[in-house]
Amino acid sequence: MDIKQTKQEGQYSFPYHHIPSLKKGRFSQTRTLLWGYAYISYLETVLDYIEKVPVASLLDIGCGDGKFLYEARKRFPDMALSGNDYSERAIAFAKAFNFGNNVYLSTRTAKEISREKGLFDVVTAIEVLEHIPPQEIDSFSKSFAAASAGGLAPGYRLWRRQISLRGTETLPGYGSVGK
Repeated sequence: MDIKQTKQEGQYSFPYHHIPSLKKGRFSQTRTLLWGYAYISYLETVLDYIEKVPVASLLDIGCGDGKFLYEARKRFPDMALSGNDYSERAIAFAKAFNFGNNVYLSTRTAKEISREKGLFDVVTAIEVLEHIPPQEIDSFSKSFAAASAGGLAPGYRLWRRQISLRGTETLPGYGSVGK
């Protein structure tokens, strides 16, 4: 790749052509995400935790467009990173945003992943539990815990948190799993 091509490639770290829009005759060159600060806070909290424990491999369940994996790669350049989502469109975005980042991405099922016993040091599921019916959370968490080297520790707690301007609250129907 010559210098001109290398410079052009560097311009595509984000699909900037998709930012400006014209809706009902109104031009905008910004996108406002009211939930953006809360989301980045979740990612930073998980990354801060991972930084404190010895982790060589990570699987992000419900990785969506791969933002968490993108941020994880910046902090942990040598970690084996994998992401999974049932949405092929989400995985296509994740592949685009993580191009060249050495991240494995797939649309495998929970059953397929649960067969990979102990393959990952840590398994994350950020912004996922709200998509799982409360009566299925126990089986959901156990299927992915099998893929984690340590499994799901006894008494490990999964909580769905609602972040709002009123503060953080634990929603009913979520509690201890994996006992």
